[in-house]
Amino acid sequence: MPVMVTGGFRTLAGMDDALRRGATDMIGLARPFCLEPAFPRRMLAGELPALPVPEDRLVLGRGFWGPNSRSKHMQGLNNQCQAGWYYGQIERLGAGHEPQPTLSPWAALLGHLSKDFGRAMARKFA
Repeated sequence: MPVMVTGGFRTLAGMDDALRRGATDMIGLARPFCLEPAFPRRMLAGELPALPVPEDRLVLGRGFWGPNSRSKHMQGLNNQCQAGWYYGQIERLGAGHEPQPTLSPWAALLGHLSKDFGRAMARKFA
């Protein structure tokens, strides 16, 4: 069975090393495509030394509001914030627009929840 690793790989050297050592058979690259669709070509050409790491700033806050909150609800909202941020980038790309790396975590969360709620209601009453 193939081993797949996602997240954490941000450099070509790191990816090559993991593949060469047999630590993984495949590397998931979905999230980096959201901000830098041409990253494989640019990385292999030596134009892009490392991928961006937006997850570090995709939090709703610190302490109680952060991803390490004691509240499971806040942890879940922070997870939804990241998911919504990436979904928003994918939707922008799909519509022919550039990614929006400055999209705030709160805007991503609220947009994601409102779209999902709208889609759920549309299915319920269709």
